[in-house]
Amino acid sequence: MASTADQLRTLLGETAFRALESLAGSGTAVSGRALARALRVAPTTAMSTLQVLQKAGFVVASTEGRAKLWRVDPSNPMMHNWLHEPAGAAGGEQGGHRVRPRLTAVIFTALQLEYEAVISHLPDRVPDRVGTTRFEVGGVCW
Repeated sequence: MASTADQLRTLLGETAFRALESLAGSGTAVSGRALARALRVAPTTAMSTLQVLQKAGFVVASTEGRAKLWRVDPSNPMMHNWLHEPAGAAGGEQGGHRVRPRLTAVIFTALQLEYEAVISHLPDRVPDRVGTTRFEVGGVCW
């Protein structure tokens, strides 16, 4: 059975799927121009792709000042499945296509605010300890 990533890539095409990957990996809402730079496409191409993704219910937009910011809509069942797909189904090469890699991050900080900001991006973290040093281990989807 095809993974959700493979299904999305087939249904949407390469540019729209890369846009979803970029939005999912950003961690914050992204402007259309920033997405265009990340994808190396014209801003009009990025905006038309975002509008298609919005019409499909895969992304949502919010206005902040003069900018329209976009993010993946995790309340959409297909987006939820894709974002939470096991690493084996979404990592490496499948069907000759490159899919989202999974990275491990090591970040040291003494400030609670920074610590909370970092762990908010590590949904599958596991607390651990070496001697008196506490830390959390988790994968980052990119």
